[in-house]
Amino acid sequence: TLPPDTDLLAASVMCAELEGSWRESWSKDSVASKLKQVLRLMKSRPVPWVLVEASTALLESDGEGVPIICDLVSEFERLGYRWAHRTVAAAAFGVPDIRPRVLLLGSKHGD
Repeated sequence: TLPPDTDLLAASVMCAELEGSWRESWSKDSVASKLKQVLRLMKSRPVPWVLVEASTALLESDGEGVPIICDLVSEFERLGYRWAHRTVAAAAFGVPDIRPRVLLLGSKHGD
């Protein structure tokens, strides 16, 4: 569980393992299982802010024709979070990695 005074839950799941249905791979040691852990922590102790960093594979189809991020943000909404996502070129901020990444920010307190 998270400490009671936690204001931000931040998770980085930078990996290209988001293949097939993420629901099916939740039992494996994969990106999907890490996302499931984030959701479990959000359910156990709601925090004001949640930040998830992931590969752009999060924006790709899950094998059922739906982008994986759709299922994830549906869970955010079900837990009472508003959210926004952006694709960021981290290299523009000095990170020595040219891979773009998706930042998903959830908030209990508004935009």
